[in-house]
Amino acid sequence: MNGAGNSQQRIDYETLDTAPLLGTSYYRLKQMAFSGATSYSDIVTVMMTGVAEASLEVWPNPTREVLRVRTSGATSNQIAPYSSDGKLVDHIQTTDNEILEFDVQNLPRGLYFIQFLSRTTPQYFKVILG
Repeated sequence: MNGAGNSQQRIDYETLDTAPLLGTSYYRLKQMAFSGATSYSDIVTVMMTGVAEASLEVWPNPTREVLRVRTSGATSNQIAPYSSDGKLVDHIQTTDNEILEFDVQNLPRGLYFIQFLSRTTPQYFKVILG
């Protein structure tokens, strides 16, 4: 975020971690002057509790015909497979413990990434279509 430049008054800044990790996280601020000089704030510890981590199972891996995924631990999940060059292949909204099957026979062979979004931190899985 951009600063206010030279100021003789106190200026407060804030930001929000929209995908905090469960457990203990450590935060600090880095301040950089226009001259290039830097300084750091004290480290602040934040403990996130009370939110269940959602998970995703992906199998078989590698695969040639059908890729199966199952979600657990969350009521609303999004699954988005990407090709290795970053192109979105599909976008699926799922519910908890739902098993989905993807026909991958017509996709080019290679490395793909499955992005799993739930209430917590995004998770990524590598899948090989061979």
